[in-house]
Amino acid sequence: MEEGTLDTIDKLLEGALDEVDGTEARYKIKSAQQLLHVLQQRHDDLDIAVEDVSDQDIIDNLRDLGYLR
Repeated sequence: MEEGTLDTIDKLLEGALDEVDGTEARYKIKSAQQLLHVLQQRHDDLDIAVEDVSDQDIIDNLRDLGYLR
């Protein structure tokens, strides 16, 4: 499986988490990871929705709105 941008960011955050000792810094990194996981879930949900859509007009509208590339 190809590694995506979100996976790369998650690995970078994990590496940063391993290197810091400060409680506040660790909290911020963990918070960023949680937000990243929310973003990944939204991305996955959108992929599923697009797979279920057969109407090209809907896909074009989602693309025009910036939800799809």
